[in-house]
Amino acid sequence: MNKITISNALERAVKAHREGKLEEADKYYTAILQAQPKHSDANHNIGVLAVGLGKVKEALPFFKTAVEANSKIGQYWLSYINALINLGELDEALLALGKYKKDSDEEKAFPTTLASQEKAIAIKNGFSNAYFTLGNALKDRRKLEQAIKSYEEAIAIRPDHAEAYCNMGNALSLKGESKAAIANYRQAINIKPDFALAYCNMGVDLHKNGNRDQAIESFSRAIEINPDFDEAYCNMGNALTVKGDLKAAIDNYRQAINVNPDYALAHCNMGINLHRIGNRDQAIESFSRAIEINPDFDEAYSNLGISLKETIFLRPAKGMPETILKLLERGNIVRPKDIIIAILSLLKFDPIISNSLNKYKEGNTGKNIERTCADLAKNPLLMKVMRTCPILDIEIEGLLTEIRSTTLLCVSEIVFKDEALEFISAVALQCFINEYLYDQTEEETQALTKLERAVEKKLLSGIQPSITEILILASYKTLHEYDWHHLLTIPDKYEELERRQVKEIQEEKDIQSSIPVLQEIKNETSLKVKNQYEDNPYPRWLDLGMNLNTQSLSEIIKEINLKIYDDKIKRLDAINVLIAGCGTGQHSIGASSRYNNCNITAVDLSLRSLAYARRKTNELGINNIEYMQADILDLVKLEQKFDIIESAGVLHHMEDPMEGWRVLVQCLKPGGLMRIGLYSNLARQHVLRTRDEVVRLGIGSDNISMKKFRSQIIKSEEDHHKRVMLTGDFYTISSLRDLLFHVQEQTFTIPKIDNSLSELGLEFCGFESVSILQKFMAENRDLDDLYNLNKWHDFEKNNPRTFGAMYVFWCQKVR
Repeated sequence: MNKITISNALERAVKAHREGKLEEADKYYTAILQAQPKHSDANHNIGVLAVGLGKVKEALPFFKTAVEANSKIGQYWLSYINALINLGELDEALLALGKYKKDSDEEKAFPTTLASQEKAIAIKNGFSNAYFTLGNALKDRRKLEQAIKSYEEAIAIRPDHAEAYCNMGNALSLKGESKAAIANYRQAINIKPDFALAYCNMGVDLHKNGNRDQAIESFSRAIEINPDFDEAYCNMGNALTVKGDLKAAIDNYRQAINVNPDYALAHCNMGINLHRIGNRDQAIESFSRAIEINPDFDEAYSNLGISLKETIFLRPAKGMPETILKLLERGNIVRPKDIIIAILSLLKFDPIISNSLNKYKEGNTGKNIERTCADLAKNPLLMKVMRTCPILDIEIEGLLTEIRSTTLLCVSEIVFKDEALEFISAVALQCFINEYLYDQTEEETQALTKLERAVEKKLLSGIQPSITEILILASYKTLHEYDWHHLLTIPDKYEELERRQVKEIQEEKDIQSSIPVLQEIKNETSLKVKNQYEDNPYPRWLDLGMNLNTQSLSEIIKEINLKIYDDKIKRLDAINVLIAGCGTGQHSIGASSRYNNCNITAVDLSLRSLAYARRKTNELGINNIEYMQADILDLVKLEQKFDIIESAGVLHHMEDPMEGWRVLVQCLKPGGLMRIGLYSNLARQHVLRTRDEVVRLGIGSDNISMKKFRSQIIKSEEDHHKRVMLTGDFYTISSLRDLLFHVQEQTFTIPKIDNSLSELGLEFCGFESVSILQKFMAENRDLDDLYNLNKWHDFEKNNPRTFGAMYVFWCQKVR
């Protein structure tokens, strides 16, 4: 050591270390370790030096060597354990703490014989904090039992550790033990009366337990201690929301945002309440801001989708197209069709789209069609919705029809570049989605036949047609319809077109043979309905507005305010659900995302619909739905009783709805719940008048006849025709058939529903639509009115369009 002892070298190293001369300290520590590799102090101190430089991983072996060299020094263990926690090696940290505690008596573990009493206390507090920090890390990893034990160890060493009590309360809260959590928060407050966080956390658990007023008091105390406590303001807003004081809640969310402008949750929660009080524009702004702050905030996206459902943009909204595009690209947060009206109203402010629509109205779409297509392809939101859902707008439909026609008629004259081809591809997918609804002139029919022959000739000669030719054909017919589709080589760039127009259709054909059949369908009306949906599976869909989280039945009942006559249903941990008439799977998949711990049996008449449903179910990775072909009239042969039965949009298509409903009641357990959807006679007067015209004029339900009648409706000035055009079902072939050409349809009134429930031994539990309930309660203040069907009948007479979709209500089997 060049004439100095190891002891002198250590003194110089420690002095340099204290004075911040780190290179010099490192030099001495290294020299000591070269001479004596297991020197405990040198190993420990060089480790401390490394930690100070942010090199915790490099420090760990030195701390470990120090501990192994001298296990009696508490500080060595403390440094070693803190490094393990810092590196996330929690199991090793727990082992080290256990080993230290096991191998030492109390005096050794927490020495009191050191020269400095302050140092002894510091070591003791250090171990308490190590347990505390370890508890926090374990809690973050949801290892709650281990976290709680660590907090208990921290408190055992230092009984006045208020933060340990508080965080143990958090861990207990995460375990669902709210009462124990509250007790720990109170203990933290006893130790530290100005502990704002403990008051806030206690408020959260008091709120969970239904102690709303005490929760509000806790949040108020937290804010009194810390007027800039954004989380307390937000939680206060949540409690006031449940209390029904929405405006006061909004004020608290605003306070939270004033303190922390980037508080995404406060923006989102404020948006929810703004929507509830009818201020949709500000609600949309709030959700958009939450998404801007946190681009992965699914709850904000979901609520944005809810607000957009009833929105028509009257002016451009900066940044909104980009936000809506993000919403759609997340997939299955919102059903695109539910917000398409809002999207199209916004898109019409785009200068390129506006200019293209003007050219269409002037009859100039055909001029420079390549440039028109290329320009329209520059709008990503337009491209997305064209590929995703039907375009519910007559003007845009007319523009797309004209573009499709022009591209066909000019296919041999114009070279379409990549951007234009992207748009033509989107047109082809839109036409596939709407099932080739658009009008087709005789000139187009002849040109299409000519193109089909040319493409077939090329393929049979071993020549691939141009991508332009393929895309144009795909905008008039599904590629799978052509016998030669297997000869096509479609570029990867257009993989989506091939997947949806060829591969998925073939997959559904393969699936059909594997779907179980309860028994052969024999009822004449059921067979007619079956054949309709075999021809036109309804509805075709791409994305679905799925629930972000499943809920217990008790939570759902509370959320939609159902009146329950037999409370046993609330206590079920697992439920069996029957979806009677699941169609193409939206209903069954939606139920799967709604109910916690459920098994679903989903039946339908149509094998094609069931195949579509199973394909989408497989695609989403859902494994708790069993599909089966069955007639409702035969369901008793399942020999199974269900806790919940849902049948929406089905019974009114039966020859005798009451006969089908009786069968469903037989399949329902005593005390079980039903969710039923039926057409309203009052709300569908415009549809009924139009259906009468179909019968009177003898219009067929083939595609050509339906499209011809549809064109007449578009040109009509009749009010009931204009209202039919506002219906989303007017914009695809299968939904148009379902709307105006269904082989069997009946409608209901509320008195008829009331009589039916009495006859069937069912009690009315409430309607489901939140927006309808809010409008009803604006005129009927008594909560019991929600379950009074006479009141509802009066309300519907005064507001005949209320149940334009369907009556959707819940009822319970009581006898």
